[in-house]
Amino acid sequence: MRGIFPRVIASLFIITAIILLNGCGGGKQLTAPGMQRVVLPEIDFSVTLPPGADIDPADVSFERLTLEEALSGGRAPSDLPDDFRAVEAFVIRPEDAVFDLPARIRLVPEEELPEGTRLFLFRVGASRRCIPIDDGYIREDGSVSFDTYVFGFFIVAENTLIARPSDAFLCYGFADVGDGPIPLTVDFQVFSFGGVEPIEYIWDFDDGSGSVIGSDVTHTFYEIGEYEVSVRGEDAMGAISPGFSTIIEATSEYVPLDSVSVYVFPTEASAPLERHFIPMLEGGVPPLTWEWEFSDGYTTDERDPIYEFPQAGIYSGSVTVTDAVLDQVSSDFVADLRHVHLSADPNFGYAPMSVTFEVSAEGLSPEATIVLDYGDGESVSVDLAGEPLFVHHYDSAGTYPARVEAFEMFEGSPRYVYSLVMNIVIVDGPIPIIYSIFQPQAELGETVTVYGVDFGFVQAEGETVTFAPGVQAEVLEWNDTYIDVVVPDDAVDGDVFVTRVDQGTSYESNRMFFNVIEPGQEKQPPMIILLSPNLGPVGTVVTILGLNFGPTQLVGDRVSIGYQHLTIHSWQDDTIEAEIPQFAESGDIVVMHDGMTSNGWHFDVGNFLIDDPPEITSVEPATAARGNMVFIEGCNFGSYVPGSVIFLGAVPMGVISWAESQILAIVPEKGNDGDIRVFHHGALSNGVPFVVCPNMPDLYGLEQL
Repeated sequence: MRGIFPRVIASLFIITAIILLNGCGGGKQLTAPGMQRVVLPEIDFSVTLPPGADIDPADVSFERLTLEEALSGGRAPSDLPDDFRAVEAFVIRPEDAVFDLPARIRLVPEEELPEGTRLFLFRVGASRRCIPIDDGYIREDGSVSFDTYVFGFFIVAENTLIARPSDAFLCYGFADVGDGPIPLTVDFQVFSFGGVEPIEYIWDFDDGSGSVIGSDVTHTFYEIGEYEVSVRGEDAMGAISPGFSTIIEATSEYVPLDSVSVYVFPTEASAPLERHFIPMLEGGVPPLTWEWEFSDGYTTDERDPIYEFPQAGIYSGSVTVTDAVLDQVSSDFVADLRHVHLSADPNFGYAPMSVTFEVSAEGLSPEATIVLDYGDGESVSVDLAGEPLFVHHYDSAGTYPARVEAFEMFEGSPRYVYSLVMNIVIVDGPIPIIYSIFQPQAELGETVTVYGVDFGFVQAEGETVTFAPGVQAEVLEWNDTYIDVVVPDDAVDGDVFVTRVDQGTSYESNRMFFNVIEPGQEKQPPMIILLSPNLGPVGTVVTILGLNFGPTQLVGDRVSIGYQHLTIHSWQDDTIEAEIPQFAESGDIVVMHDGMTSNGWHFDVGNFLIDDPPEITSVEPATAARGNMVFIEGCNFGSYVPGSVIFLGAVPMGVISWAESQILAIVPEKGNDGDIRVFHHGALSNGVPFVVCPNMPDLYGLEQL
């Protein structure tokens, strides 16, 4: 017999929302205890705004997206975490809407999914990386609901490591007799586990009579022989169970009573203490008598009794069968009605994540050994007489199947019982990335812009921009791709970083050097903004981009890595080309000019496999207004990864699509005239001049000619 997989029961949600959008037609009414009645429209999609939302419901719109549509809208549903499969792509506008309390999204996926399937909602961030928002289960009506604090581009995805309810779909067929003289009439019945109702059961009696459909069927065999009777199920989602078969032997006369065996099956989830006892008999001359005895004192003479036990635990029993010629056989059986339960909070979030597990059990003896397996190779012993809560820390992203196993001896034999698997789904956190700071040097009190991705749509509590030596800056505007800040009065030369807070966890960005200009100071130290490439063997020619290098190399000016000096190929005020010297080791490259030393930028020396640098052949158009799209043609662009950037001068451009030979980008709102360059895998392309022209003014009251 194969193992039994109980059906997944979908979680139920209580909807507390107050405004419904995009409704049409009639709806069914749901009433939650102690709450006002809420009408849910029978539609594919709805949004429920939270109390106090400062947007008009009439301004909210929803649109399902294909991949091409998502690309043209500035996002692509392609950067899901590993082990996730995209099910649905859509956008909710206005995209910049942010709420203090969550809005609720309800939709019916266009792909039909089994009830109880767990789905995950991701927002597509500015980096095009999908950031997890919420999870939910497909309900009986095919819908799923999510909560979100923001609007924008979304992906609904399924974790491929979590089995769907229909994936654990098994059918077991049984016959009331296994052999007998012809004409032999046999009653068959089927028990199934998993699958999505309604389920169709197909029987094949192996005698050429054709297939029969039904959960309980009767068939007569008219010829002597052995027949392999099989049954399989097909559920409402088209899933087909593995085949189950049994041998029926039709003979010329009765076979002596040989043996009886007992199979024990649960009836349904709503009756956890009820079991159905199915006997399998070999031989015997009817009529037959049955004597069942259970260890709790219950007896019956039914052929296949259904019995509800008084409480959880392990029970033994026996059945004795006597046929018409007084032959008799007996068999012992065990009915295991123990239950082990596991819950986890949270079961979905960002790495690193701490999860609190709660273990409970019914019917276990005090001597039982209980182990909680966290699914990551670690486990802990459980003492139910003590504290049932266990906190476990997961450091890395992944899908972890946590489960409880209980073991005890019963009548000299080992008996195991397991909880349902609790899948803990952890993904990488929304780590912000700084691409550049513009201006890269400024006086105290001046406004600068930090450019990057995944800063978040709005500044939440605890989210900061920090200047050296650990001073938090005043934020003027916070956006997912840029932050305007005032250089703090106590700031000094050093690294700037962004802190983002999500689901109670803080994530710090990479560091970017910033130079503070002291009032009246004419000479500024050299400053490195970017290296291209940032790794390679001895002899690699490195392009150093920055400021304050001086128009020419002075006596004593040099570029060093460790104690080695690079061979200078060219020297300009914002660009130096230098060659990694022999015997150089990995370390920070620094520029020394006019007695002052720059910040350091790390370079890895070694025989790395390095892609050819990107090369731009054309930019069309060569002039455009802010917010317009430009096509960048070339080669060696590779595929988009976080850290791939298009620069207009020192300002990153928004990326719509990125392919090996063509990039579609957006002129940044704060961009000015400058060179467009592609930065990919640590290498910077050639620059192509681009001119930013003014936006056309909005004209009202004039007829278009």
